[in-house]
Amino acid sequence: MEGYLDHLRSLRRLMNDYEDKAAVVSAERHKQEAVIRTLEKDLECVNAESRRLDSETDGILKQSGFVSASILRSQRELSKLDKDAVALADALEVLKKDTVVEAESIHRKKAHFDELSSDFAAKFELYKSKCRYLSGNLETKSEQCSALEKYTG
Repeated sequence: MEGYLDHLRSLRRLMNDYEDKAAVVSAERHKQEAVIRTLEKDLECVNAESRRLDSETDGILKQSGFVSASILRSQRELSKLDKDAVALADALEVLKKDTVVEAESIHRKKAHFDELSSDFAAKFELYKSKCRYLSGNLETKSEQCSALEKYTG
């Protein structure tokens, strides 16, 4: 019987060792399951964040496309305005040259008309003095005719 009891004790020790190992394995399993659940939640959060970032990236790319298109339109418009500015500057230069030419022409014509006016004024004064002379002579002739008529009369 003693062998039987030793055998039972030995079996009991083995069972205790297996229970301890089972408790350790169970505790380790619970820890690993908790870690797995935590990692699964973290993975879900990472996936959700990844989807959010993908959506945000798409929005940014769309906005970037709109901004790029707007920049291109603005650059085309600016280029057109630059061409218009060059054309207007050229037209202004032509107008300035034409204005200078016209001003010189007007100045020459004014000088010519001033000379003509001066000549006409001198001729007018000459004609006025001739008319006064003739008018004076007519009065004298008229007086002479009156006197002659009185005398012959």
